[in-house]
Amino acid sequence: MEQTINSTKTEALAQLWTGAAQRLADTVISFKENDFNRVPFAGSWTGAQVSEHVIKSMALIHQMVNDTITSTARGPEDHIPFLSSIMENMVVKTQSAPNLVPGEEPMSPAEIQNGLLERQNDLLQDIHRLDLSKTCTVSEFPGLGFLTRIELISFCIFHTERHNRQLRNIYKIITGNNI
Repeated sequence: MEQTINSTKTEALAQLWTGAAQRLADTVISFKENDFNRVPFAGSWTGAQVSEHVIKSMALIHQMVNDTITSTARGPEDHIPFLSSIMENMVVKTQSAPNLVPGEEPMSPAEIQNGLLERQNDLLQDIHRLDLSKTCTVSEFPGLGFLTRIELISFCIFHTERHNRQLRNIYKIITGNNI
C-alpha cells in the first residue's frame, strides 16, 4: 500500500526549505565581492564556488523530481534520517559529482543570490504541486538506490545547510569575524 505525504508534512517541508535557502542567501550577501572570490586555504573552494555548487545541486534536484517517477513500495521518508546524518557529518568529505563542480570565474554575491532565489522558488513550487511520495527513477543515490521526491528535497535542504555552515566558516577564516 502506497503512502502519501499529507499537507501538514508538505507545509513543514516548505518551511524547512524556505528557511535553509534564506539562511544561505543571508550568508552569501554578507560577503564583500573580493572576499567572496578569495580562496580561504589551499584546496578549498571560494565562497562563490561553494554557492555555485549549491545552486547547481538545487537545479539538479529540481530536474530529478520533475523527471520520471514510479510508485513507492516502501515508506516515502525511510531514507531521510540517513540522508540527514551524512550531511550533518562535517568530518566526512566527499567528492562532488562532476556536473556539480563550480567554475573558476569570479561571481558577485548579488549574482549568486539571484540564482538562489530562482532555485528556491522552483523547489518551493515542486513541494506544493508534486506528489512527494513518488520515487524518482532518473538516477540512483549511491548506496541507497532510487529516492522519493520528499527524500530528494530533504537531501537538498540538508545539503544547503551543510554548505551554509561551510560558507560561514570560509567567511570567518577570510574576515576574522562571525556572521
